[in-house]
Amino acid sequence: MEVKSFAVTVGAGMVLGAAAIMMMPRQNKVRRAVEKTANKIEDRIEDTMCCMKHS
Repeated sequence: MEVKSFAVTVGAGMVLGAAAIMMMPRQNKVRRAVEKTANKIEDRIEDTMCCMKHS
């Protein structure tokens, strides 16, 4: 499998997974856990980018 086709497959899977999560009710435990995890990942990326800018 080429890297390009692998990246497209992973990207499509991520989009479909996100769409499925967004269709769940707001109070769903799975949706809340996914949102919490996504927020933590976003915070880590922002922290890393900030540290890279100041280095």
